[in-house]
Amino acid sequence: MHGECGATQARWPGVRALALLGHETLLVYVLHLHLLFGGAFGSSPLTPWHHQLGFAGALGVLLLMLPVLLAAAWLWRAAKHHGPREAQLLLVFVTVAFLYEFAVRPW
Repeated sequence: MHGECGATQARWPGVRALALLGHETLLVYVLHLHLLFGGAFGSSPLTPWHHQLGFAGALGVLLLMLPVLLAAAWLWRAAKHHGPREAQLLLVFVTVAFLYEFAVRPW
């Protein structure tokens, strides 16, 4: 692929997936926070288990979240590539919706 950094050209398993997560850092960061803690758009699916998981449970959540985060990063990168204007509009819409929810929610 054109424009790849040296790490993604390495032949080690999993390096390309880690590079994708690194390139889409903001999406991965926001999505993992929403999955773990919820946010302006609703509560987390994991809320009932807060403060109840030990190390094994937390590791299990991490291992289950990784494919979800990878899929989201891949879909977002594909959306930006195939429809950059539409992706930008979606980003603006989600930002405005977030700011609205943040402002009107009774914290």
